[in-house]
Amino acid sequence: MTMTDKPSRPPASRRNVGRRIVAAVAATALAAGVMTTAGALAPTNAVTTIVNPTHSRPRDVMIQNGKLYWPNISTNRIQTSNLDGTNVQLLPTDAPLSGPSGLATDGTYLYWTNGQAGGTTIGRSLLDGSGVNDSFITGADVPIGIAYHAGNLYWTNFGGSTIGRAAVSGSGPATGVSQSFMTVSNYPYGLEVNSSGIFWTDYLEGSGPSIGTVVKKATLAGTGQTDLVTSANGPTGVTADATYLYWANYANGTIGRSKLDGTSVTTAFVSGQVEVVGVAVDATHLYFTSAPDPANFPGPVPPNKILRAEFDLTPPVLTGPATFSVVATSNPMTVVYSPPVSATDPDDADDKIVKSCDVGTLTGITITLGSGPSTSQLVTCTASDEVGNTATRSFTVTVTRPAAPVLTLPSNILTVATSLAGATVDYPAVTATSGTVACSPASGTVFVIGTTTVSCTANDGVNPATTGSFTITVTNPGSPPIVVPANIVATATSPAGAVVTYPPATSTDGTPSCSPASGSTFAIGVNTVTCSVTNTFGTATGTFTVTVNRPAPPVVSVPANIVEGSSLDAGKVVTYPAASSSSGTVSCLPPSGSAFPIGVTTVTCTATDAYGQTGSRTFTITVNKEIPLVPVVPVNPTGAGGPIPGSGTNPGVVQVTTTAPATTAPTTTVAATAPATAPTVPPTTVAPTTTTTKAPAAAPTAAPADTAAVATPVLGDPTFTG
Repeated sequence: MTMTDKPSRPPASRRNVGRRIVAAVAATALAAGVMTTAGALAPTNAVTTIVNPTHSRPRDVMIQNGKLYWPNISTNRIQTSNLDGTNVQLLPTDAPLSGPSGLATDGTYLYWTNGQAGGTTIGRSLLDGSGVNDSFITGADVPIGIAYHAGNLYWTNFGGSTIGRAAVSGSGPATGVSQSFMTVSNYPYGLEVNSSGIFWTDYLEGSGPSIGTVVKKATLAGTGQTDLVTSANGPTGVTADATYLYWANYANGTIGRSKLDGTSVTTAFVSGQVEVVGVAVDATHLYFTSAPDPANFPGPVPPNKILRAEFDLTPPVLTGPATFSVVATSNPMTVVYSPPVSATDPDDADDKIVKSCDVGTLTGITITLGSGPSTSQLVTCTASDEVGNTATRSFTVTVTRPAAPVLTLPSNILTVATSLAGATVDYPAVTATSGTVACSPASGTVFVIGTTTVSCTANDGVNPATTGSFTITVTNPGSPPIVVPANIVATATSPAGAVVTYPPATSTDGTPSCSPASGSTFAIGVNTVTCSVTNTFGTATGTFTVTVNRPAPPVVSVPANIVEGSSLDAGKVVTYPAASSSSGTVSCLPPSGSAFPIGVTTVTCTATDAYGQTGSRTFTITVNKEIPLVPVVPVNPTGAGGPIPGSGTNPGVVQVTTTAPATTAPTTTVAATAPATAPTVPPTTVAPTTTTTKAPAAAPTAAPADTAAVATPVLGDPTFTG
């Protein structure tokens, strides 16, 4: 594949080799039939031609300030348009340029490489085309690719196999120009520089008729050159965004893509194009130039184009079930989604959309129930298209337990054996509200003589099994019936219990024997008597109880309450009648004949019988304190002789007796003694006769013997009149 207006004048030692390589590439491409214009655009939306520049042969395309820029080889000028291809214009440069090929900008200035016909310069102008300096940098060797980054301008010297660099700042000249900043192999063509490093394409790789396949990378310092991508196909232009690197495969009309580290390579990110050369990218579109070389087309030459491919930025649309709940019919429970999870995308074929769920499948999920009444599972499904647009959909599947089965069981069954082996018993069917019922032993089984428990379960496959049981009792047909006495209650006659005689047990077949035997001494408490009777078919047993109760505890009788009087502070010795009891021996405290103090004393009498049972009763003995009171004998105020009225034969003494209760403080009695001669009282003063007696606070409870005291006269105070 040749490019008749490709950069020319490689070093003399390489010119003929370069021509042979180009011719061989052209022949190989034509034989392979790669000049088709049809093809599918898998990762992006449809490719649109936005500019058909006449005879432009656009080698590069650049985006700046919402405009496209590209070189027009036929006019040696630079053209611009809007991003949609409208408003195509030529930059108003003062004169034709020297064969512009690659474009770059620092935001203020436009830079281009003059790489046609063995060019050696790099030009510059303002973005509006003014201030043209077509030889801003000189000494290049067929410069093609150009890039600006962080104050430095970089370009590929296609003819010299180097990458040059110069510092550019403002309107001044370039400084630090180095045409051999990096020495590279073969024919460096496109160039991209960003913070990740320096990227360039080898348009032809090696010597001989082989198509270039390598996109390379180095650090910003120009070191660490590596083959980043080795599956290119005659790579020319190269560009990058924040994540991906894009390069034009001139030989087969495709655009490749990889991540900036060389991974995730897509050799035909855009396909079906013709001789793609320049490439640029923004957030929504990929722009590229198609510059067919007439030498490669024996027939009509496809038109020059600037094309735009819109990135597929639309994620697939996920559909599927909303959050829902089902009742479990098994555990684990397989839940089928209705509708299943699916995805559609107008930009991609269905088979290009990758769909998955973090748990389960697109059609359902299997959930194992926990111990609670329900178990929930959050399901998150995603769908991604070929360019990584991803949609997410989440919903929750809840599996609830049904009500546990409820068993309906027959009543316990009693039957008679039909043989010594027992009896075949068909019991009623056991049912449950849900699930499967199983019983063991099964109905229709031979049940042995005795009692057998039939255990049943109902299992619905979800809940723990519900269990229940009933019994089947098979009696021996030859076992004799036995009738035992009714339960007996007796009263103990001694601490050992009581001798109890009970009626005999009876049977229609033999005489039962019982133990303990009738007439035995039964201990206090409940005694079980077991009776049995045996014949040739077996033994029948029966039981009854003999309960021996203790007799009633002692009932104590005590004397009535006693009240005594005493003139002594220590109280009084009291002898009281003896207490009695219905059983046992009585003792009283304090005992009879004890000295009881002044006040009330409780006497407790207790009796204990032979069974250790006790009874008690109390009475009181009250001892009151006796205190005599002596009245005062008044003096005759007139001094006349004669006895003072009173009792007894002594004319000067009156005898008074009183008793104070024990609870009253003692009363002091003062005795007044009348003198032999009455005192002289003034005639104007009359002295009344006064008798003073202190009465007890409470009425006496007993009348002690009279106590005599001599009365002492009390003189009254004189009374003055007038």
